[in-house]
Amino acid sequence: MVFVDTWAWIALAVRDDQHHEAVKRQQAEFVAAGQRYVTTDYVVAELITQLYRLTGASKAETFVGALLAAIEAGTYRIERVSSQRFTAAWELRRNTLTSQRFPLLISHRSLRCATWAFRTCSPATDTSNR
Repeated sequence: MVFVDTWAWIALAVRDDQHHEAVKRQQAEFVAAGQRYVTTDYVVAELITQLYRLTGASKAETFVGALLAAIEAGTYRIERVSSQRFTAAWELRRNTLTSQRFPLLISHRSLRCATWAFRTCSPATDTSNR
C-alpha cells in the first residue's frame, strides 16, 4: 500500500507541474506491481483547495470527481481522520518521530521518501480507530 500525499496528487493532476511526468512513471510502476493507493480525508480536502487555486473549477472538479469515484469503486482507499486518530498521530509525532524518515509515500520532494507530515503520522493501516 502506498500513501499518497497532497503534492503527489497535484503532480498527477497538473500536467505542467514539474514533477508530473516523474509521478506518472512512478504511478505506472506502482500499478504494475499491484500497489494500492491510500490517502486521507485531510489530504483530499487540501487537494481540493490547491487544485481550485492552480487549475480552476472545471479541471479541479473533473480530477477530484474521478478521484472520489475511484475511492468509491475501491481502486483507492481513503482513511478518515477521527479525533482519536488525530490525537494518536499527534502523540506519535511528538514522542517518536522527531527526526525519522519513512519510505511510505510519494511527494513533491522525493518520489520515494519524505518526512511524515503531521497528518500522516497515524499509520493508515490501523483500523482500530474507525
